[in-house]
Amino acid sequence: MWDVLPEPQLKNLQRPVFFRVMKIPAKHLVESHEHPFGQLSFATDGILLAKAADSRYVIPPQHALWCPPRIEHELRSRTGVSFCGFYIGEPWLAHLPEDTCVIEVTPLLRELIRKASTLPPLYDSSGAEGRLIDCMMDQVVTAREVAFELPLPEDPRLAQLAKRLMTRPDDNRTLEAWAAQIGATSRTLNRLCNKEMGMSFQEWRQRLRMLEAVQRLEAGEAVTSVALALGYNSPSAFINRFRILLGVTPGAYLRR
Repeated sequence: MWDVLPEPQLKNLQRPVFFRVMKIPAKHLVESHEHPFGQLSFATDGILLAKAADSRYVIPPQHALWCPPRIEHELRSRTGVSFCGFYIGEPWLAHLPEDTCVIEVTPLLRELIRKASTLPPLYDSSGAEGRLIDCMMDQVVTAREVAFELPLPEDPRLAQLAKRLMTRPDDNRTLEAWAAQIGATSRTLNRLCNKEMGMSFQEWRQRLRMLEAVQRLEAGEAVTSVALALGYNSPSAFINRFRILLGVTPGAYLRR
């Protein structure tokens, strides 16, 4: 059961970039909301979970979630996070993606965010404080996007399958086996996967497992334990798949 935190009551920005720093306790969520400006959500520690439009996101400390204006979104945490949200208006909106995405937070950008988040609400936008914000936003605009998004299907049959796998990511049943249980052909289900989620069933399941793996690793679980919990036959198989999808081994990911 999740406890609900009130949505931010912020209707306009007095500066092009406005910061909000808070704690999201374990098993709490910020209720679904939208606003007329963009938002970049960053956790200085802990894993931030989000839902925006028709996708779910996992945001570790090395990443941040960009959400454009008027996109309904929800933030939550399983274990508690220190949250820094900054709300972005013009002129920066014109340089940022039109769609929700997760970006990589480099060590430089992380330190700029931490410093900028200590500024007063009405910082001097024409002085040194404004130059700090400009430097930070230059890094945001050029940040690399990463695939920490899990699209959610709308088709009832596919939604049923996705819900079950999110509950049991270690379930290794084939698409043919799922199709027989759900009442649709495997060909139909795979066609729907590509149409609604932009990837095959196998690719979607692998991404689900990797996003679950990131959460478990950040929580301190051992690689072997994570591999078995996610349905891999061996730690080496899990490590190889993790490296293929995220570009580094689990150990290197945690060290970074």
